[in-house]
Amino acid sequence: MANGNTAGLREAGAERARLDVLRRRLEEDAESLRPRDGDSLCGSDFESLVSAAQTANQHETDELLRRRLERRLADIERVTRRIAEGSYGLCSSCGQPIPEERLAAMPDATLCVPCSPRSHSLRRTSPSQFD
Repeated sequence: MANGNTAGLREAGAERARLDVLRRRLEEDAESLRPRDGDSLCGSDFESLVSAAQTANQHETDELLRRRLERRLADIERVTRRIAEGSYGLCSSCGQPIPEERLAAMPDATLCVPCSPRSHSLRRTSPSQFD
């Protein structure tokens, strides 16, 4: 970790342990959203059709959530590599330290607040642009 980096004050092992806990939780959540073999969309009467539609809708929602969890898992893998490389806690865009508070809230953050896409979109719609 770079000199002057506030995240460098923490032990890399503690960060890895925290990321491992998050990774396990996300993996469990993703697994719980996988369709089960017993889930059936077949039915002949109206109630069965309604039930099948609800089940199909739930499967679609679960799949979207599972994909989101898998993206988070990939983010955690990237952060784990950054810890190993010694670049954890530095913005991957500008190289400035990511504040401790941001890393505590989002341990997989790779961008500082000014470089984050949300920050850029908020700046584009700020009231000063309309004055």
